[in-house]
Amino acid sequence: MPSRVLDTNRLVDAWKYFRGGRHLEDCKLTDARQWGKQYAEEGQIVRPVRIEFLCGAVTEHERRLFEAFLDEFTLADDGKVIPQDWDIAEKIARSIRKRRPSRTRGAETKDVRRRQLGDCLIEAIRRRLGRECDTADRGYPKG
Repeated sequence: MPSRVLDTNRLVDAWKYFRGGRHLEDCKLTDARQWGKQYAEEGQIVRPVRIEFLCGAVTEHERRLFEAFLDEFTLADDGKVIPQDWDIAEKIARSIRKRRPSRTRGAETKDVRRRQLGDCLIEAIRRRLGRECDTADRGYPKG
């Protein structure tokens, strides 16, 4: 069993890689299933990642392709978000990152990045499961 969960951005990158610039109309459900099967070897996903990925669909055909791709992944959280996950996600959302000083003299300091609901929930579930999160998101709330 993979010991990590994949963040949405990793799925998006894999989708783009496998699609290879082909037009959506040229992609079939069997293609999407095969791509999902290949990439699912890299890790599992959690329900919020599945939902975020589906939110990117803009046509019915694309949604069906996305679902075929996602159906090949195991849900590490069994598709369940428990009340404690929401509590931890809120705690993460409340934690303001330390500000870094601006390099320009006299300028305001800037927040590194605002927290996102999906990322906070993914991180809370990841912690509960004791897994690592494979993400390319530099603003992902780690720790």
